[in-house]
This record gives sequence, structure tokens and C-alpha cells, in this order.
Amino acid sequence: MKKYIWLLFIFIFSCKNGGDKNAKEYPTDLPLINLRGLILDEKKDAIPLFSSGDSIEYVQLETSPTDLRFQDVLVTDQHIYVILSMYQGIMMYDRQGKFIKHIEDTEAAHAFELLYNEYEDQVYALGRGNVWILNERDGEILGDVQTLYNIPANTRIYPFSADRFLALYGRNDHYNTKTSAAICNKQGELLIDSVYIGKGDKELAACWWSWSTFVMPYENDDYLFFTLFRGAPYQTIFRTKGEKIEPAYYMDIEAETDIRYAWLFKDYLCFVYEALHGGYILTDTNVTLAVYNLKTGELKSQRLLDKMQLRSNRYFGVKNTIDGGVPILFSNHSSARRQVADLLLGTDVKNYLLKNKISDDAPDFLREMDEESLPVVTIVHYR
Repeated sequence: MKKYIWLLFIFIFSCKNGGDKNAKEYPTDLPLINLRGLILDEKKDAIPLFSSGDSIEYVQLETSPTDLRFQDVLVTDQHIYVILSMYQGIMMYDRQGKFIKHIEDTEAAHAFELLYNEYEDQVYALGRGNVWILNERDGEILGDVQTLYNIPANTRIYPFSADRFLALYGRNDHYNTKTSAAICNKQGELLIDSVYIGKGDKELAACWWSWSTFVMPYENDDYLFFTLFRGAPYQTIFRTKGEKIEPAYYMDIEAETDIRYAWLFKDYLCFVYEALHGGYILTDTNVTLAVYNLKTGELKSQRLLDKMQLRSNRYFGVKNTIDGGVPILFSNHSSARRQVADLLLGTDVKNYLLKNKISDDAPDFLREMDEESLPVVTIVHYR
């Protein structure tokens, strides 16, 4: 009798631990960031990302286009750059917010992301099909990487040094393409074999310039990066490591979701994502912040929004525990300069404050912002 009881125990134990034929399998033994189910979690306790040594600097822009919409904002030691939406070019200001120039070059106007190349004091404007290089001292366009560096079209580059880049590129065109990553030099030569980062052999539409690809500066001048492929069995987060590119983490997420933001801050890998309606429409419901501690493997989540009532990008931000103001969006993050830059629009702040309170200690100007207010650049300085 004892023998049969023992066999029954073994059977039950095996069913609970490895007997599930539907359990997922991964190619190698890497840490798994499992986001499945978190979007249904209704925990709303704020996840603290900031510490007592962090501070916020506010810079009001001297002028801006009416009804400003923007793609990205970059802050260097000397200047502030803002990419305008609808291909309207790049605004350049000094560090105090005084207007310098409007860069209206037809090609560079298609930029969607700004990056500072500290090795050569240049600003990269990453856009559809190309990357344009600006002289940081005066904002003049020096050229594009296809012409200057013999970099293929539909490639995004991120500098490691004065002559080494992470290159993310499409092999065909930017609509239907297999996607790859490599390390290259200024002559457009690949220094390592390409790493295919697609989903099987199926032709994909990753669109490098869209919100599907996330690149995050990592320690020792390296990068973490991934492209979200909805419906894939799992996602792979890659890391550059010296002269190599290799998988670093696996990520699992529901197919009916979309990642709005992903960034690396201190020891935390953060994701803001939301539910899709019918598998493809962004509805701004069940907006969730997930925070993964790279050192401990701990994963936390927080519901940021159940359903959008008044349009405000502030709902996608992290709670501002520095001065108690509006939530902080990680629009542009530099780990090298240890800062996070964002742009506050009057309408956005007003709509947020109609339904939400901020601390009594928050800056007074926030409560006075409206449609007529000039934009304010926020710069978080952290340790």
C-alpha cells in the first residue's frame, strides 16, 4: 500500500513540476521577465524610482509653435533640441531656453529620435530611412550617415566610441523586412556577424523608426535593446557586450498588448504598456508600469490608468516623488550624463490636473499652465 501511495505522490509532484506539456521552453537559460497577467493586476501603490539625491530642473522655452506637438527632446550641456511632430523640423534653444534657430531641412524634418554623441560632440537625429548628424555647437547639419559613413538605408546607429556603433537595420526595406543588429565602424563595415532579431523566418514589419524598437544605454557604454513582435512566443532582449551582441533576457507578454515606453533607469528595467482593442487599436486602458530589478530579479507592477478620461501623456509617467509635481515621462534618458529630459505642454498639464492632485510643495507654475503657456523642459538629475 505504501508503494502505491508513494507512486501517487510522485505522479502528482511531476504534474505540478514539469509535467505540463504546455509549459514554455526557451532556447537558453536566461533570466525571464514575465509580464503576463500584470496588466490585469489592479495594484495602484506607486513604485518608487527616485531617491533623496535626485533633483529636477525646469527650463521654460522662450518661444514655440502654436499648438506644439513634439517627438523628442534632448538636453546637452549647451543646448536644448525639440523635434516637432508632423515633419516640421527641429527647434534649437540655449540651455536657458532662449530660441536659437529652427532647423527646417526637408530630409532631417522626418526625424523622430534625438541622441547625443558625446565622443564627437554631435547630435544624431534618427529618422525614417536615415540618420542626420548635427554639429552640437551651432546646430548645422553636417550630413547623413548614408553619405558620410556609407551606412545602408533604414539603419539606426548608436555610438560606442568615435568609430564604433551599434547598428540596427532592415535587409530589404522599412515596411517588410527581416531585422538585424551588428557593430559597425564609420566606413559602414560590420565588425561582427549580423545578429538576426526577428521572429522565425517570417517577413516582419518592425519599422525601426516607430515605437516598436527600444534602445537603452547600459553600463560601460553598452546597450540593451529589443523590438516588440506582437504574438511571438517570447521576446528577446539583447545586450551589446564589448565586441559582441548576445541575448540577455527573455520577456513574455500578452499578444493583445502594446509597449508605449521602455527604459533603463539606475538598476531598473521599466516598461509602460497597455491593452489593445481588437488586437491593434490603442485604447489607453489598463495602462501598467512594470519594473524589473536587474540585480535582484524582483518584478513589480503598478496600474497607472484604468481608462483614459481626458487626454494627457502624464498618465504614462512615473510618480514624481522628487518635488511632488506631475508624473515624469522618460522621453529622453542619458545614463552617461545621468539625466532624464521631458517637455511639459500647457494643455497636457492642465488636462491632467483636472482629474488629479499634485503635492502642495510642487512648483506653483504647474497649477497655472494652460493652452497659452509656453512649454517647460524638465531635467531630472540623478545619482
